[in-house]
Amino acid sequence: MGRLSAQSSQQPSSYRKSKVIPILLVAVLVIGFAIGGVAGYFARNVADSNDSKANSVADLQASSSTFMHNLMSKLADVSGQKALKVTNAGFDSLSSIFRTAASAVDFYNQYNGLCSPSAISAFNRTSTITSDPKLKGIHTLACGRYFTLLGDLQKNALEQSFKDFVSDYNDLVFSLVTLDNVIEQDP
Repeated sequence: MGRLSAQSSQQPSSYRKSKVIPILLVAVLVIGFAIGGVAGYFARNVADSNDSKANSVADLQASSSTFMHNLMSKLADVSGQKALKVTNAGFDSLSSIFRTAASAVDFYNQYNGLCSPSAISAFNRTSTITSDPKLKGIHTLACGRYFTLLGDLQKNALEQSFKDFVSDYNDLVFSLVTLDNVIEQDP
């Protein structure tokens, strides 16, 4: 019995950290879906006037900026930690890309930071070096979802759908959390 407790108290800190990361990812997902659920609730209760729809999307965009900042910061932290473990694989560049996106104040500038040609090259390079095609694939998916979200924001008040925006936002959050998982699990 004494032997078991001695072994469990000597678990390396990376083991404890690996237990914390999934908990953080679940928390990020729950928060993202909670925002989507709250937004969905409000979408059902918003008046049908076009001004109300446009204002609701703008209000959601403004309220979600803190969440997206935190998610991008987490991606930057995970990439930075991975850069320390796997040197010369490009994770330091990915960390910088996520920091740039985290500092953006709106979806358009986040998209420009995360999906610029130099960012795409950095993800392709890291994907090739690590032999992990999921890294490139999920990044491409996230950029596509950002692009769709930007399209929702550019619609005029008559075309704008709060429900579509919330759905596209949730898809984006899910793809970014998936990207976080891929970076964390990459060898």
